[in-house]
Amino acid sequence: MLPPTDFFVTNLDGTPVLAQENTLPGLLGTIGLSYVVARLYRPHWSRLAQLVLAAIWFGAFELSYVLHTLGHIQSARQIGAPMDSVLLTWGLQSNVYHNEDVTARQHVGRAAGGPIVTSLLVATAMPFYALLRRVPLLKELSEIWLFCNAFNLGVALMPIPHFDAASILKWTTAQRSGEVALGDEAVQKAGSLAIAGLFGAASLLVLRGQWRAAIGSLIGASIAIADLFALKGRLPG
Repeated sequence: MLPPTDFFVTNLDGTPVLAQENTLPGLLGTIGLSYVVARLYRPHWSRLAQLVLAAIWFGAFELSYVLHTLGHIQSARQIGAPMDSVLLTWGLQSNVYHNEDVTARQHVGRAAGGPIVTSLLVATAMPFYALLRRVPLLKELSEIWLFCNAFNLGVALMPIPHFDAASILKWTTAQRSGEVALGDEAVQKAGSLAIAGLFGAASLLVLRGQWRAAIGSLIGASIAIADLFALKGRLPG
């Protein structure tokens, strides 16, 4: 029986997609953020054009996110440790595995599918953007698609507990050393280095007068600190 706060939405490649009550406000927040991005991206466009652009940003991001999740579903199935469900919470898509008694190799296989698919999406989006960047409208669409996939890939490769790179690093280290604790230690060290890198990037961007990018780096560093030291990979309640 499903927990009372989880609602069935649909199936994604045979995997049930569930949603919690906070999914709607999370999606509304994502839509609002898409509008902010659209206004920053094209400040001189009309309000209506910015709203259309925000809808495109939102749709592209969600499609990229779904394809990333499909990669996880397929890789988990192929490695013999299938995903039980996808949980939508605060606008995020989380992979749910009830059986954690799997090998280190299976843990890595579960985590690898998403970054592999998103890497392929970035690799194919780049030549399309290079080809279309001088064509009105198509330039916008190809640039947005490239950015959304590059953003999702960058997040997935952050070595902090909630994201894919940390799981790959943890279980690869555990498999080679035979100690899960060493895998956790590797994630702590790599995550701390990533946070230091984000703060360093923010400082450099401030010196160059790129305040918006600096704020983005600081937000990323704050999220990483929360996930690495407070949440430790758990979803916020």
